Parts: sequence; C-alpha cells; structure tokens
Amino acid sequence: LEQLHRGARFLDLRIAGQGKADDAINIWHGCLPGTTLERVLDDIHLFCQDFPGEFVIVELVAEYGRDFTSGQKRKTLELVKEKLGSKFWTENDVSKLLNKTLKDVTGQGKQICLLLHPRIFKDFDFAEAKIEEEYHFFNSSKWMQDKFHK
Repeated sequence: LEQLHRGARFLDLRIAGQGKADDAINIWHGCLPGTTLERVLDDIHLFCQDFPGEFVIVELVAEYGRDFTSGQKRKTLELVKEKLGSKFWTENDVSKLLNKTLKDVTGQGKQICLLLHPRIFKDFDFAEAKIEEEYHFFNSSKWMQDKFHK
C-alpha cells in the first residue's frame, strides 16, 4: 500500500506456495517469504477504492525455484478475481488500452490490468486462452516488451 501511495503503478508480485499446502500463497523475495498474497490484494483494493482515478498494472510472477502447485495457482486465480475482479481491464488487446485516456478507462470503473508472467503457465493445467476468457488475466510476454531479453 505504501508503494502505491508513493506513486508506484506497476507491481511485480513474486508469488509461490509456502510448502505443499494448497491454501498458503505468499509474496516472496528470493529465499525470504513475505506477507500473504491476500493481504497485498486487500491493499490494492483499498487503494483503488480511495483513488478511483488511478490505474495499476499488476504482474504475478511465479518465484523462481519455489514450489507452486497447480492447485495453488488455481487458488491464486480465484483469489485475485474475487478480490479485484470488478476493477479489471477485460479486453485482451493492449493497443485498446494504450489508445484510451486514463479518465476514459477509470471512468468505466476499470483500474487494474492483471498480467501473468510466463512462469505461471509452466506445469499448470489451465490453458492460457481459458485464463484470458474466464479471469481476464493476460500473458505479460504478449503485453510488455523486455528490452533486456530480445
């Protein structure tokens, strides 16, 4: 929440399970587990409520080298959709988003673009197209250009 209040509008959330239990999804930074994903989602939701004219891009990244089961990934999708789904940009066309003003997008109640890093799709039993259609989460490799890995 503090990062959002200080001006961050792109959040790179490194997530993984806290062991094999399907109910524990945490934010990670290398070997250090942080708070729960649910807590971070609550903070994002609170920010969007308090600042309806703001737009946030959230990228969920499976933390490298951490256990993240298919069940945990599925739970993650459901949790994110439950907490933030009403605020999602839903059109899978980055040019449509880039060609609108911030006022036009947020005026329609859309404040969040949810991107999934390609590592999320590894060993996951949900197809990318199904995730786009049902959840409105988009593959970040199709939406963002990585100037360091061409």
